Amino acid sequence: MTCYGTGESSAQNASSQGWDPPFCGSSSFLAQGLCSHPETDGAGGAESAAQAEKPLVPTSAADWEAKKDIIQQLYMEKNLILNDVMDIMTKDHKFKATARMYKGQFAKWKWTKYNKNGNTSTMKSAKSRVGKKRGSSLSSTAGDQSSQTQLPPHLVSDKYNYETSLTAYKSMIASWSTPEHESPWRLSSYSSHSSYSSQSILQQIRTSLNHFLSQNNPLAGQVLRDAFLRIESTLSTPDATFNVEVIWDICLAVPQLTLSFNFPDILYHFTNHVASLAALKLSPSHPITVISSTLAHLASLIQHSGNEEALHYLKTYITNGWNLWIDLSSSQRGMEDHVTIHLRRGYAVLIEDFDPPKSGEPILPEDFEQSLVRSFGRRGMVRTMIRILELEGLLKRMYLPLITVEKAERGRLLLESVVERKKEKEKRFKGVERQETILKSFHGRYLVFSARLFMASISDYMGNYERGKEMRRKSLDMDDDMEGERDLFWMQTAFMVLEGLKGENKEEEAREIEEEMRRCGWEGNRTVKRIGEEGGEVVPWVRMRVSGSKICELNGENDDDDNDDDDDDNDDEHDDDDEKIQVDDDGVC
Repeated sequence: MTCYGTGESSAQNASSQGWDPPFCGSSSFLAQGLCSHPETDGAGGAESAAQAEKPLVPTSAADWEAKKDIIQQLYMEKNLILNDVMDIMTKDHKFKATARMYKGQFAKWKWTKYNKNGNTSTMKSAKSRVGKKRGSSLSSTAGDQSSQTQLPPHLVSDKYNYETSLTAYKSMIASWSTPEHESPWRLSSYSSHSSYSSQSILQQIRTSLNHFLSQNNPLAGQVLRDAFLRIESTLSTPDATFNVEVIWDICLAVPQLTLSFNFPDILYHFTNHVASLAALKLSPSHPITVISSTLAHLASLIQHSGNEEALHYLKTYITNGWNLWIDLSSSQRGMEDHVTIHLRRGYAVLIEDFDPPKSGEPILPEDFEQSLVRSFGRRGMVRTMIRILELEGLLKRMYLPLITVEKAERGRLLLESVVERKKEKEKRFKGVERQETILKSFHGRYLVFSARLFMASISDYMGNYERGKEMRRKSLDMDDDMEGERDLFWMQTAFMVLEGLKGENKEEEAREIEEEMRRCGWEGNRTVKRIGEEGGEVVPWVRMRVSGSKICELNGENDDDDNDDDDDDNDDEHDDDDEKIQVDDDGVC
C-alpha cells in the first residue's frame, strides 16, 4: 500500500519521520482520497471487488426518492461535501451517480446551502448541519450500524465536542464579518510579528511541509520551529482574538493544510502546541482555548489510532468553519461585498465542488462584477482599485498555501471559464467611445486580470514557473493584440505585478514589464499628485489615459472620500517612497 499527499508518494517521507500515516487501511472518506492499492497488493482484492454488488445508477425519480433521506442527512445535515457524499453512497449504499446528476436532483428538491441574495434565514445553522445528536457517527447516520466506532467519553462531552468549537469559532469571527471592521482584512494585519519571518504562520508551515516532502528534514524542522515561535508570540498579544493569524491560520487553515497533505504528526504537534499556550495565556472559556483543546484531542486520536470518527469530526469542523465565514459575512455585509466575494473565491477553489466549466449559472463572477459596480459608486475608482488590489495580496497569503495538485487543477478550470466568459463580454465594447464605457469595460478587464493573475500564482506555487510567467504576461495583455490599451487600468495593474516580481526576486521578468511601462510613459523616479491639492499629496493611483508618450488624468474624475463610510483610515496609508506615475499638474496632456 502506498500513501499519497499531493499526488506524489510520501512513503519515504513517512518512514524518515518515524510515523506511519494512520489513514491508510481505514474506511474513512479522507483515506479513500489519500491511499491507493497498487496491483502488487495481490489479485485477491481485484477478485473480491469484481464479485461485489454492482451499484445502482439512478434512472428514475423513484430511484432518487428511495435514497433521499440518506442523502439529505449526509449532504444537508452532516454538511459533507459532495465528493464525500458520492463516495459513501457508492460504497455503503450501492448507489452511484455523477456530480451533475446529484446537483440536478438537488435543484429539483430545492436544496441549497447558501443563496445568492444573502438571505440566511433559509439556511441551516452550523449546529444543525453536523448531525441530530452529539457523538453520532458518520457510519450510523449513513445506515451502516456494523461499522460504527464508539467515541471516547471526552469526545461526547460538551467541552470537547466539535459543535462547541464551532460555536466558539463563530463568536470569534462574528466581529470580523461586520462592515465596521475592515482592519483584519488588511495585509498590514500580517506584519505585526515580522521579526520571525515575512511569511505568515500558514505559509511557514506549508514551506516546512514542502521541505519534508523533498526530504530536506533539517531545514523543514527549522522552519517549523520558527512557525511555533511565531505562534507563541502571536498568542501573547493583547488583541490575539482579532489577529488574522490566529483567527484564520491557527484555528482553520493549518488544520486543513496538514490534513490535505497527510501529515497527522505535524497536526498533532501543532494543535498540542497551541492548546498548551492557550491554557497558559488565556482563560479556560476563551474561544481559542476551547477550539485548540478540541482540535488537540481530535488530532491525538487521529495520530495514535487512526480514529475514523475523530477524522470525520475534524474534517467537518473545517468545512463548517468555511461555511460560517461565508454565512456571517453574506448576512452582515451582503453577497456582493468585497470581503464576502474574497471568501467565496477561496471557497470555490479550495472547498466547493462544482460542475465542469460553462455549466450552470456563473453566480460568483456576476456577484464579483456587481461588487465592483457598487464599490465605484461608494468609493470611486481610485480607492476601489486600492482595495481590490490589496485583496489580491490576501489571496496569496490566505489561500495559496492550501493549494494541492487536485485543487490547482480544479481552480484552473474554474478560472479559465471566468476568463472566457468575460472576454466574450468585453468584445461588446470594442469600437465604443472609451470614456463612455470605461466603467463597464473595467469590470470585465479586471475579472480577466484577476483570474489570470491567480492562475499565475497557483502555477508558481506548484513549481510551474514558466506557466506562471505566461499567465502574468497574459494578465497584462502583453501577448495579445491590445497594445493600445495602456491606460490607467493597465498601468496600475502592471505596477502591482512589477512590485510583486521584485519582492520575489524575479528580476528578469520584472525588467520586461518595467520596459513596457517606460515605453508607455512611466517614469520610476516621479510621483503622482492629486490635481488642485496644495502640497501635492502623494496617492497610489490616479485615473489616467495614454496620449502619445504622456499619461494624463481624465478631467472630471471624482475621488470624493466622503461617501466611503465603510472603509477605515488605512486606505490612504501607503509608502511615499513607492515609484509612481507622473501626472501633469494641470491635468492636460
